[in-house]
Amino acid sequence: MAERERVTSIFHSVIAREHERGPYLDGACGDDEALRREVEELIRSHENAGSFIAAPAYERGAEVLTGPATRIATVLGLAEAIADGSLVLDAGRDPADLRAALTALPGIGPWTAGYLAIRVLGDPDELLATDLAVRRGAGALGLPSDAGRLVAHGENWKPWRSYAAMHLTRASTLTPTATTTQKIRRTS
Repeated sequence: MAERERVTSIFHSVIAREHERGPYLDGACGDDEALRREVEELIRSHENAGSFIAAPAYERGAEVLTGPATRIATVLGLAEAIADGSLVLDAGRDPADLRAALTALPGIGPWTAGYLAIRVLGDPDELLATDLAVRRGAGALGLPSDAGRLVAHGENWKPWRSYAAMHLTRASTLTPTATTTQKIRRTS
């Protein structure tokens, strides 16, 4: 594990603990005083930072957001989870861990979790195979356009599937050939 990932992992484990932080830090850092100092500095910064979302912002969200009630509830739930610290959005967070935390929230499914992993964490390996533009782009390029077959085909692109998804999205504006149009219709 790289040093930055190790520090971040220890930091997240510490802030998740209400009690027994000291003994956990002792075990996690061992005799590495520099590591402990770095983790403790992150903890102090975290505790002094407060919330970057003011409580009234998410409490009053229903007054300004428009759309279906379930979507508004999802956005407000996500904002509240970020504000109260139960959901940590950190560039050093493991993408699979973030996806699991996001999909545990009501109203957030795999597509949204994957999209946020790309945008928040810069995850290079998220295909978003259920995305309509990605599927249309795949079809326009003569690739499988149904999600299941596209996922299987996308295994060849690991660990850079996010970049492939961007190219496929861009290709969705291309005029598909008659052959690819028939494939899209058959698999839709």
